[in-house]
Amino acid sequence: MEEQLQSVSANVKEFRRIKPKDFVVIKFRPKSLELLDTPMEFSRDDPAVRATYYILLNQKQLPTLLGSSGKFEFAPGHKEKKGSTKSTYEKHSSDVDLFHNQIQTIIYRQLSKKFGKDNVGTGQNTGYGSQVDVVVRENDGGFIFYEIKTSYSIRLCIREALAQLIEYAFYPNKDIAKKLVIVSPKTVTTHALTYLKGLRDRFGIPIYYQQYDPEKQVLEDALY
Repeated sequence: MEEQLQSVSANVKEFRRIKPKDFVVIKFRPKSLELLDTPMEFSRDDPAVRATYYILLNQKQLPTLLGSSGKFEFAPGHKEKKGSTKSTYEKHSSDVDLFHNQIQTIIYRQLSKKFGKDNVGTGQNTGYGSQVDVVVRENDGGFIFYEIKTSYSIRLCIREALAQLIEYAFYPNKDIAKKLVIVSPKTVTTHALTYLKGLRDRFGIPIYYQQYDPEKQVLEDALY
Protein backbone atom coordinates (compact mmCIF):
# COMPACT_ATOMS: atom_id res chain seq x y z
CA MET A 1 0.00 0.00 0.00
CA GLU A 2 2.93 2.33 0.70
CA GLU A 3 4.10 1.90 -2.91
CA GLN A 4 0.65 2.89 -4.15
CA LEU A 5 0.68 6.00 -1.98
CA GLN A 6 4.17 6.94 -3.12
CA SER A 7 3.14 6.60 -6.78
CA VAL A 8 0.56 9.38 -6.30
CA SER A 9 2.89 11.53 -4.13
CA ALA A 10 0.89 10.93 -0.95
CA ASN A 11 2.31 11.49 2.55
CA VAL A 12 3.61 8.06 3.55
CA LYS A 13 4.80 9.31 6.94
CA GLU A 14 1.25 10.17 7.95
CA PHE A 15 0.14 6.74 6.79
CA ARG A 16 2.75 5.04 8.99
CA ARG A 17 1.41 6.84 12.06
CA ILE A 18 -1.84 4.91 11.85
CA LYS A 19 -1.95 2.23 14.52
CA PRO A 20 -2.30 -1.38 13.30
CA LYS A 21 -5.41 -1.85 15.44
CA ASP A 22 -7.14 0.83 13.37
CA PHE A 23 -6.89 -1.27 10.20
CA VAL A 24 -9.62 -3.69 9.21
CA VAL A 25 -9.86 -6.45 6.63
CA ILE A 26 -13.21 -6.83 4.90
CA LYS A 27 -14.16 -10.12 3.29
CA PHE A 28 -17.11 -10.97 1.08
CA ARG A 29 -18.71 -14.24 0.16
CA PRO A 30 -18.34 -14.93 -3.59
CA LYS A 31 -22.11 -15.26 -3.92
CA SER A 32 -22.51 -11.75 -2.51
CA LEU A 33 -20.63 -10.22 -5.43
CA GLU A 34 -22.13 -9.26 -8.76
CA LEU A 35 -19.28 -9.08 -11.24
CA LEU A 36 -20.02 -7.44 -14.58
CA ASP A 37 -18.56 -8.76 -17.83
CA THR A 38 -17.39 -5.24 -18.58
CA PRO A 39 -16.83 -2.53 -15.95
CA MET A 40 -19.55 0.12 -16.20
CA GLU A 41 -19.51 3.76 -15.18
CA PHE A 42 -21.86 5.66 -12.95
CA SER A 43 -22.22 9.38 -12.40
CA ARG A 44 -20.09 11.04 -9.71
CA ASP A 45 -23.27 12.81 -8.65
CA ASP A 46 -25.16 9.56 -8.12
CA PRO A 47 -26.89 9.70 -4.69
CA ALA A 48 -25.68 6.18 -3.94
CA VAL A 49 -22.07 7.38 -3.88
CA ARG A 50 -21.51 9.34 -0.71
CA ALA A 51 -18.18 7.96 0.45
CA THR A 52 -14.58 8.67 -0.49
CA TYR A 53 -11.95 6.01 -0.97
CA TYR A 54 -11.10 3.97 2.15
CA ILE A 55 -14.15 5.27 4.04
CA LEU A 56 -16.75 2.61 4.74
CA LEU A 57 -20.40 3.62 4.97
CA ASN A 58 -23.57 1.57 5.04
CA GLN A 59 -25.05 1.05 1.62
CA LYS A 60 -28.45 2.64 1.16
CA GLN A 61 -28.96 2.05 -2.55
CA LEU A 62 -27.18 0.86 -5.67
CA PRO A 63 -25.80 3.41 -8.13
CA THR A 64 -27.42 3.76 -11.54
CA LEU A 65 -24.98 2.21 -13.99
CA LEU A 66 -24.45 3.95 -17.30
CA GLY A 67 -25.06 0.94 -19.51
CA SER A 68 -23.52 0.19 -22.87
CA SER A 69 -25.60 0.64 -26.00
CA GLY A 70 -24.91 -2.84 -27.36
CA LYS A 71 -24.56 -1.30 -30.82
CA PHE A 72 -21.45 -0.65 -32.88
CA GLU A 73 -21.47 2.82 -34.41
CA PHE A 74 -18.62 3.84 -36.68
CA ALA A 75 -17.17 7.30 -36.03
CA PRO A 76 -14.27 8.47 -38.21
CA GLY A 77 -11.34 10.31 -36.69
CA HIS A 78 -8.43 9.86 -34.33
CA LYS A 79 -7.51 11.32 -30.95
CA GLU A 80 -3.76 11.07 -30.65
CA LYS A 81 -2.48 9.72 -27.35
CA LYS A 82 0.77 11.29 -26.22
CA GLY A 83 1.57 9.02 -23.31
CA SER A 84 0.80 5.93 -21.29
CA THR A 85 -2.29 5.52 -19.17
CA LYS A 86 -0.67 3.24 -16.60
CA SER A 87 1.14 4.10 -13.38
CA THR A 88 4.66 5.46 -13.57
CA TYR A 89 6.16 2.65 -11.48
CA GLU A 90 5.11 0.11 -14.15
CA LYS A 91 7.75 1.42 -16.56
CA HIS A 92 7.76 -1.56 -18.91
CA SER A 93 3.98 -1.50 -19.28
CA SER A 94 4.12 2.24 -19.87
CA ASP A 95 6.69 1.85 -22.64
CA VAL A 96 4.56 -0.82 -24.31
CA ASP A 97 1.46 1.39 -24.14
CA LEU A 98 3.33 4.31 -25.65
CA PHE A 99 4.65 2.16 -28.51
CA HIS A 100 1.10 0.91 -29.14
CA ASN A 101 -0.17 4.50 -29.30
CA GLN A 102 2.55 5.49 -31.76
CA ILE A 103 1.69 2.58 -34.05
CA GLN A 104 -2.00 3.44 -33.87
CA THR A 105 -1.39 7.04 -34.92
CA ILE A 106 0.89 6.07 -37.82
CA ILE A 107 -1.52 3.40 -39.07
CA TYR A 108 -4.44 5.84 -38.88
CA ARG A 109 -2.60 8.38 -41.04
CA GLN A 110 -1.55 5.73 -43.54
CA LEU A 111 -4.99 4.17 -43.89
CA SER A 112 -6.59 7.61 -44.12
CA LYS A 113 -4.53 8.34 -47.22
CA LYS A 114 -5.63 5.05 -48.74
CA PHE A 115 -9.32 5.00 -47.79
CA GLY A 116 -10.03 8.64 -46.94
CA LYS A 117 -10.32 10.24 -43.49
CA ASP A 118 -14.08 9.79 -43.47
CA ASN A 119 -13.59 6.03 -43.63
CA VAL A 120 -11.02 5.47 -40.87
CA GLY A 121 -11.49 5.70 -37.11
CA THR A 122 -9.56 4.68 -34.00
CA GLY A 123 -10.76 3.62 -30.56
CA GLN A 124 -14.12 2.57 -31.98
CA ASN A 125 -16.73 1.67 -29.37
CA THR A 126 -18.12 -1.84 -29.86
CA GLY A 127 -21.21 -1.02 -27.81
CA TYR A 128 -20.10 -3.31 -24.97
CA GLY A 129 -17.48 -1.22 -23.20
CA SER A 130 -14.55 -2.26 -25.41
CA GLN A 131 -12.82 -0.49 -28.28
CA VAL A 132 -11.35 -1.57 -31.61
CA ASP A 133 -7.89 -0.09 -32.19
CA VAL A 134 -8.53 0.88 -35.82
CA VAL A 135 -11.57 0.46 -38.08
CA VAL A 136 -11.77 0.99 -41.84
CA ARG A 137 -15.05 1.37 -43.70
CA GLU A 138 -14.80 0.15 -47.28
CA ASN A 139 -16.78 1.39 -50.27
CA ASP A 140 -19.35 -1.39 -49.92
CA GLY A 141 -20.04 -0.39 -46.31
CA GLY A 142 -18.18 -3.36 -44.82
CA PHE A 143 -15.73 -2.92 -41.97
CA ILE A 144 -12.16 -4.06 -41.38
CA PHE A 145 -11.09 -4.34 -37.73
CA TYR A 146 -7.41 -3.90 -36.80
CA GLU A 147 -6.00 -4.93 -33.43
CA ILE A 148 -2.45 -3.83 -32.53
CA LYS A 149 -0.21 -6.02 -30.38
CA THR A 150 3.38 -5.47 -29.27
CA SER A 151 4.23 -8.67 -27.38
CA TYR A 152 7.61 -10.36 -27.76
CA SER A 153 6.54 -13.04 -30.28
CA ILE A 154 4.14 -13.27 -33.20
CA ARG A 155 2.50 -16.31 -31.63
CA LEU A 156 1.67 -14.35 -28.48
CA CYS A 157 0.45 -11.35 -30.51
CA ILE A 158 -1.94 -13.62 -32.43
CA ARG A 159 -3.12 -15.29 -29.22
CA GLU A 160 -3.88 -11.97 -27.54
CA ALA A 161 -5.56 -10.34 -30.53
CA LEU A 162 -7.60 -13.27 -31.80
CA ALA A 163 -10.07 -13.47 -28.93
CA GLN A 164 -10.51 -9.70 -28.86
CA LEU A 165 -11.21 -9.41 -32.59
CA ILE A 166 -13.67 -12.29 -32.55
CA GLU A 167 -15.54 -10.70 -29.65
CA TYR A 168 -15.52 -7.26 -31.28
CA ALA A 169 -16.97 -8.61 -34.52
CA PHE A 170 -19.38 -11.33 -33.38
CA TYR A 171 -20.45 -10.79 -29.75
CA PRO A 172 -23.12 -11.74 -28.77
CA ASN A 173 -24.65 -12.75 -32.10
CA LYS A 174 -23.49 -10.24 -34.67
CA ASP A 175 -21.47 -10.15 -37.85
CA ILE A 176 -20.00 -6.65 -37.99
CA ALA A 177 -16.58 -6.99 -39.64
CA LYS A 178 -15.82 -8.66 -42.94
CA LYS A 179 -12.10 -8.86 -42.17
CA LEU A 180 -10.10 -9.06 -38.91
CA VAL A 181 -6.47 -7.98 -39.02
CA ILE A 182 -3.80 -8.51 -36.36
CA VAL A 183 -1.02 -5.91 -36.51
CA SER A 184 2.37 -6.21 -34.84
CA PRO A 185 6.05 -5.44 -35.50
CA LYS A 186 6.92 -9.15 -35.49
CA THR A 187 8.05 -10.88 -38.70
CA VAL A 188 5.56 -13.44 -39.93
CA THR A 189 6.59 -17.10 -39.56
CA THR A 190 5.68 -20.25 -41.47
CA HIS A 191 3.80 -21.60 -38.47
CA ALA A 192 1.84 -18.36 -38.13
CA LEU A 193 0.88 -18.46 -41.80
CA THR A 194 -0.28 -22.07 -41.49
CA TYR A 195 -2.24 -21.31 -38.34
CA LEU A 196 -4.08 -18.29 -39.76
CA LYS A 197 -4.89 -20.08 -43.01
CA GLY A 198 -6.23 -23.01 -41.00
CA LEU A 199 -8.51 -20.73 -38.99
CA ARG A 200 -9.89 -19.27 -42.20
CA ASP A 201 -10.32 -22.58 -44.02
CA ARG A 202 -11.54 -24.77 -41.16
CA PHE A 203 -13.64 -22.33 -39.14
CA GLY A 204 -14.42 -19.52 -41.59
CA ILE A 205 -12.87 -16.87 -39.33
CA PRO A 206 -11.74 -13.95 -41.55
CA ILE A 207 -8.52 -13.47 -39.59
CA TYR A 208 -5.33 -12.06 -41.17
CA TYR A 209 -1.94 -10.66 -40.18
CA GLN A 210 -0.26 -7.45 -41.31
CA GLN A 211 3.22 -6.44 -40.19
CA TYR A 212 4.19 -2.99 -38.99
CA ASP A 213 7.76 -1.98 -39.85
CA PRO A 214 9.10 0.07 -36.89
CA GLU A 215 12.18 1.24 -38.79
CA LYS A 216 10.27 2.58 -41.78
CA GLN A 217 7.27 3.40 -39.55
CA VAL A 218 4.82 2.00 -42.03
CA LEU A 219 2.17 -0.72 -42.18
CA GLU A 220 3.30 -3.11 -44.86
CA ASP A 221 0.92 -3.91 -47.73
CA ALA A 222 1.22 -7.69 -47.51
CA LEU A 223 -1.80 -9.34 -45.88
CA TYR A 224 -1.10 -12.84 -44.60
